[in-house]
Amino acid sequence: MSLRFHQMHPLEFCEDEISCQGNFFFALENANLPPSPYLDALVSVLASICWHGSAKEFLSALPLGTPLGFEDLRDILARLGYDTEVLSAKEIGDLSTPAIHVTGETVTVLTPESDPPRSGVVILVFPKVDLASGAAQGSWLSWTVSGLWSQVSGAVIASFFINVVGLALPFFTRYVYDRAIPAHSSTGLLYLGGGVSIAVIFGMVFRLVRSRLLTYAGGRLAYLSGVESFGKILSLPTTILTKSSTDAHLLRLRDLERVREFVSGNFATTLLDAPFILLYLGAVGVMGGRLALVPLTALILYCMTIPFLSMLEDRAMRKAAKLNSERSAIQQDTIDKLRGLIGVGLEERWIDNYSRVMARSAVANRNYALISASFRILSRIMSSGTALATLAVAMWLVLEGSITPGAMIGSMMFIWRITGPTQTLGTAFSRYFQLRHSARQMDRLMELQGENLDASLVSPLQDLPPTVALNRVVFRHTSNGEPALAGVSIQIEEGEVIGVTGPNGAGKTTLLQTVAGLIQPQGGSVLIGGRDLRQFHPEDVRSWLGFLPENDIPFRGTLRSNLLIAKSDATEEELLHALEKAGAGSLVNTLPEGLDSFMYLDRGIRVGHDMQQAICIARALLKNPRILLLDEPIFHNPRYQENFYKLLDEFRGEKTVLISSHDRDVLARCDKVLLLDQGMPISFGKPTPPPAPKTTSATITTSQESN
Repeated sequence: MSLRFHQMHPLEFCEDEISCQGNFFFALENANLPPSPYLDALVSVLASICWHGSAKEFLSALPLGTPLGFEDLRDILARLGYDTEVLSAKEIGDLSTPAIHVTGETVTVLTPESDPPRSGVVILVFPKVDLASGAAQGSWLSWTVSGLWSQVSGAVIASFFINVVGLALPFFTRYVYDRAIPAHSSTGLLYLGGGVSIAVIFGMVFRLVRSRLLTYAGGRLAYLSGVESFGKILSLPTTILTKSSTDAHLLRLRDLERVREFVSGNFATTLLDAPFILLYLGAVGVMGGRLALVPLTALILYCMTIPFLSMLEDRAMRKAAKLNSERSAIQQDTIDKLRGLIGVGLEERWIDNYSRVMARSAVANRNYALISASFRILSRIMSSGTALATLAVAMWLVLEGSITPGAMIGSMMFIWRITGPTQTLGTAFSRYFQLRHSARQMDRLMELQGENLDASLVSPLQDLPPTVALNRVVFRHTSNGEPALAGVSIQIEEGEVIGVTGPNGAGKTTLLQTVAGLIQPQGGSVLIGGRDLRQFHPEDVRSWLGFLPENDIPFRGTLRSNLLIAKSDATEEELLHALEKAGAGSLVNTLPEGLDSFMYLDRGIRVGHDMQQAICIARALLKNPRILLLDEPIFHNPRYQENFYKLLDEFRGEKTVLISSHDRDVLARCDKVLLLDQGMPISFGKPTPPPAPKTTSATITTSQESN
């Protein structure tokens, strides 16, 4: 059992396991999951430890439509906040934590009262360490890799045998030249040749084993790091997320590829083979005596040169990457704002700006390519020079009579075993700096405090009246900026439809995001059902209410997957009903594959703006929320507009609705309208009916009522 497991605190077992199991089976009732012993084991182990997550979180972690397997079980537990370790049944002693015993197709859950298993493997389950809490020692990457110790240690053992059997062929060659040929001994040659052939076959087998172990470890690490980093990004407060650009988030995710290569790529095999360079150096000493001083001197020179050249290469790479990022940002801006650039006649100025950035980027990339190429050329020169110098000294020692010709040939075979890995290690050494940078980036990301709270520290959000109250809410996007909300206080009763209007930048979107729990006010409080929003888990709040962000568009994927994001266990009837209610009922019949049609084609999204809005509203309605937040829903087609008006009328008395809008017709259908200006509430009262004919004013007059 690994040290990593002994450092963990054991999980407490549930006192009402049967009731907890019933909750899981109730959540699985509408899920499209085929039966599987691993699913039963998952439910049993989560129930035995009283997992406190929500049904939505549980169902979202399951691979809907496919039976669970061994790795699926571990992946799901990782997503739900638990680490696992696979050990042989013979390594298991007394259990103090839940465990899953797997023998063939039989999967059972072990408890401390269970008899120790004698065969198969056991999956130990223990709580995941949060790096931000300081519980993990060292970096997040080293902690995660320690969970793959069984695969890494197996690869180390395989590397040992690979390099040990690699000694056989040079010593066999020495025997052939020094003993077999002069003595005309074909019998001894036959026996030794058979032994060497077996050694070569074993070497191939061990290489395959090492490759499989490293590939598995790399894939496992890629999954764990990908899920953890992606989940961490999604768990960060929006105030932190909006401070970083899209490219910055993409670079964080690209760092994962370097982390994966650390375990499964050439860098990993090079590191595993590097210690055995000393083994081959010793073999040269045994076979050639003083001849070993030549490769030893070359190794010392190489070790003195590699770090310096690697630092130069890393510095050039960082500069090139920074300028390439600037170039990509300009290219992205050009594509996004192409019409605006052409419309105001900025083509020439934009081209000049792009040319300057492109020139600096080209120079930086050229310098990086030159340094990298020079590094590799120097490595090859030193490798070839070491071989030639060794050959020259070996010939002199043969002529002197210090070594035999067979020893010279065998030593030269060992030399290539030394210079080859050394050259590879040198060229791969620059990746160490990249890996270190990626690991630090991962650690910084994992150390950020997310908004997800321990379920034991929050209250369950259920059976609350859908009332909303804001008490002197204050929020600033930056510490030295003007307040986006400045002392907003309103009381919204159950079933009311409330409009929020005002000029651009008045704080309408910020107000809705505050009610949704996306941002935390620096002053005041937001109450849902008379209780402070901070008492609830942020994910529970957003699962309980419906929110349509401004300029929302469907995600990539099928229409079905777009809707199931809101409610993963929704039936097809519920999906069709939500689309019909949002005014998109005819869409399913027009798409070639109905709900399973992809929303994006090569030319872009396949539906127009109004249909996109209808799909997003259907997604918000699918959860049947009691509180609905709509940020600037805009329809250009009168048919969709009229359907939206009918929705507002249906919601009145059934749902509490907050809708930000400039449309006077929308605001006229609200029970009350809040007028904001520079984050301050100007008025809050019943709207004035729009005059005829219809106008498009940015604000609406309200009868003055006390806030």
